[in-house]
Amino acid sequence: MANQLQCPPSPRPSNPPTPPSPLQPVKLSLFTGSLQARLVNQNIARANSHLSEFKPKAALELYTQVLTKTSPGHPCAFLNRSLCYLVLGFPSLAVTDAYRALLAAHWARHAKPSNAQARQLFLFGKFTENADELEHAWIVEPSCYVGVGLFSWLSKDLASLAVGPKNRSKKKKPITSLGKTLVSIAHDVMIKAYYRLALALWKCGGGALKSALDVLNDAQSLRFCTLEDIEQLKELGNRILRDIENVIKEEDLIRQFCVMTQGMKEDKDTLNFFEEYGIRGLLKTRFTKIKRELYPWDTYSLTGENLHQVLAELNEMVNKQAPGCRIGVVREAGKSAQLSLYAKEHFLGPATVFSETSCFHVTSLGWDFRQKLPCDACAASLDVSGSLCVHANKVAKELAKDEEDADLMNQSAEPSQDSNATQFFDVAEYIRNSAKIKEGNDCLSDSDVNENGADNKLQYKLPQEATPSSFQKLPLTPPGLSSPLLSTDISSSQETETPEGFQLCPACRRVAFCSARCHSSAVSAYHIPSCSTGLEDYLRTQTASEAWEDIPKPHTQRLLNLLFLRVLANARANNAHPLEQSWIRCLDGRLDAARDVNPDWEEEHNEVAVLWDEERTVGLEELFPDRESLEELVGEADATARPRQNLIAWSFDANVRQPLHCLFTMGGPELALDVRRFDGWVLETVRAKVAAGMRVSRFPRFEKAFDDKGELVAQACVKQVQRDSGFDVRSAGAYGDSAVDKTEDDEVAWIASLHPLASLVRVAEDDEYPNVKLWERDGTILCKTHSHFDALAEEQKTTARDGNGQFETEPSSDSDIEMLDFSFGTMPSIKAGEPLLRAKEVSLLHVDSDLAVDVYRTVVEEAERRRGQTLLFGTGWKRTNGDSMLDAADTEWDEEETETLKDEEFLAENEWGSSEMEMNTESDGRAE
Repeated sequence: MANQLQCPPSPRPSNPPTPPSPLQPVKLSLFTGSLQARLVNQNIARANSHLSEFKPKAALELYTQVLTKTSPGHPCAFLNRSLCYLVLGFPSLAVTDAYRALLAAHWARHAKPSNAQARQLFLFGKFTENADELEHAWIVEPSCYVGVGLFSWLSKDLASLAVGPKNRSKKKKPITSLGKTLVSIAHDVMIKAYYRLALALWKCGGGALKSALDVLNDAQSLRFCTLEDIEQLKELGNRILRDIENVIKEEDLIRQFCVMTQGMKEDKDTLNFFEEYGIRGLLKTRFTKIKRELYPWDTYSLTGENLHQVLAELNEMVNKQAPGCRIGVVREAGKSAQLSLYAKEHFLGPATVFSETSCFHVTSLGWDFRQKLPCDACAASLDVSGSLCVHANKVAKELAKDEEDADLMNQSAEPSQDSNATQFFDVAEYIRNSAKIKEGNDCLSDSDVNENGADNKLQYKLPQEATPSSFQKLPLTPPGLSSPLLSTDISSSQETETPEGFQLCPACRRVAFCSARCHSSAVSAYHIPSCSTGLEDYLRTQTASEAWEDIPKPHTQRLLNLLFLRVLANARANNAHPLEQSWIRCLDGRLDAARDVNPDWEEEHNEVAVLWDEERTVGLEELFPDRESLEELVGEADATARPRQNLIAWSFDANVRQPLHCLFTMGGPELALDVRRFDGWVLETVRAKVAAGMRVSRFPRFEKAFDDKGELVAQACVKQVQRDSGFDVRSAGAYGDSAVDKTEDDEVAWIASLHPLASLVRVAEDDEYPNVKLWERDGTILCKTHSHFDALAEEQKTTARDGNGQFETEPSSDSDIEMLDFSFGTMPSIKAGEPLLRAKEVSLLHVDSDLAVDVYRTVVEEAERRRGQTLLFGTGWKRTNGDSMLDAADTEWDEEETETLKDEEFLAENEWGSSEMEMNTESDGRAE
């Protein structure tokens, strides 16, 4: 492992960035800079000059050009671009760039000579060392600082724009070898990245102050950190501690005031309350808040400049999935343009407006013996026996072996005649490009072949990733795409029949699916990049356990992180920019309009426009406006006059470290440092969209039981109890969940879903009548017309089940409703041009083969008794009724209403066109 690159161990919320691994000897050949390398160095030098002259916008453009076009992943471009974001007022983006600079430098010093980061660092370090001071003034003081020393915290040696070989050892010996030169440059970048990272975290405020202190302590423990470095790091740390001390003093005064004026007792409970809900409790979570906004560099989201183009692309997608609908724009002052769904034509009488299937469903506990085994694609609860799991595991192994045999059969027996000419090509990249050119020659897995042996033509195909040897020590060689040979039709060599019912993933055998359809959907959308990586288990264990008001509850953190992982995996599988995908654009993140970034300073300007207050971090009164200050309590300030901003919860671990760790695991350093697709503002925008669009409830919503052959024998819908959600992303308590006690969080399993098209249906206000209603079944949302007269008609009857699980109806006791005649002519339920308005509830959709929950459980228990064994999963799990939908404070489960369809009707209504999140495959003939 001496010559292998490795990522720092998996981050934990309580730890700072992990110190680098012990230095390994690096054999470095002499670098000769090419013309392109010289151009890259000159562009970075020009950007450094702009930043020295306090022209951060121009510098930012040049750094971004280097990172996206000429030299992706350049550590020095990341390092100084973080300073641009700082002075422009985007500290959270500065955190991402500083951390990427740290990772890139860490990988560079452990790399082979061909490593991109090592070559970039070495060449730019030598460029800086040999640069002419007259031509490049930014290499000497004071021009090496932002604004020529305009800011005190950016006028330290650790904030210098210049990067070069510096002897940081105790024995000041000259650096002679090329290997030592590279290591010294890497150390210089790393220690400066630590300083920038801590400075940016300080500016984020709130619980991020604790993350900043963690970073500073970690930097001081590095063996190459000099006494001068430690002095600068301690100075910043003391400044952060003074801010924390001031808040603690104010909280102590508030506590004393409450004791004297409000009769609060000065006892242990009072002290614990202020300890838990004060600044001390917030620091434990390491969470803060940032503005929920569009970024000035976002040309993908809906803005005034690209309004018509984006609408045309989105309506093209909607026309395939909901032919009778179109997307329109709702404008609100100070907000970005919001999308909403409108009727394009009249809908007469009861009709299905659209159907949307999504495989973006995650559970908070995953494969856990405290709960039933979930389907990885639709999140249904699966009742399976131990013998069935053993059988499914055997079948999965056989399918994997058949695929390996098919790959071997398709290998060419003779070497390529032009191998000498292509010996320096990236084989994995060559295979990917060839797959795009040769239609029908995709890498197929067994799940891609239907029962007739025909290719299902999955929408997203990606060769299987290499599996890391362990979690804590990731492989140094970039775990990019492996190179399984392209195959044609493998049906002739496939011996094992692909199951249609319960099955495991043949590659990892760690996730289960209730049907071949769910398996195909998962493979096409997200599963291949994350298969066998263990990333979902990693995210479930990396969630901060501490809870604090106005920040996400632990289970909500897990669900958001897991859904975000699937979005990243989907973009990886599709090899596309996340914001280029239409279904991501459909998600409304409730973002504010982009800020205007001040123009750069010019010599003719008398004053310098500065957006960054370097002596002040964001206060708690701005982050959490519901918290009363001491001045407001004593009447010296008006709490109602406090400005309220549109904020979203943010932490260094959840928003920066974990996403970059996931990208590294799926694609190595190249993907983790990929600014073209996964820039910091892209990650923040996508995360905000997912947080606003996901729906959360208790697990399970649906239950399915299988026999020992893997065939579905019983299914049921679990009634969800309607409660207040407390999940309003438009308020301060964006992730609150008042319906559940903290002690229940660890015992209750949760499920989150993402349906982009359904999220465009606006919830009716109090003075509006809903004209559509949403029904859910096995990951599918059905949108059906629902007029005011339909609502009155539904009140004529209440739906219930008898002891045999059949439906019975009872007349309403309201004689006025019974006298209404609902059989008159065909009035349009929705007129053309009207917006689609839905009720708060998302109702469960029953099919006639469903059993009542009590009948279902009786069937399952009887099956267990006959087998003479208990189910493998679900033992010891405390089953509870489902909780409310937590869909942006607007969606709740309907406690009373249900709708019943015959099996054939449900299958017929699910014959919709494919979208970017669903497969155009035939049903397996059963009601799923």
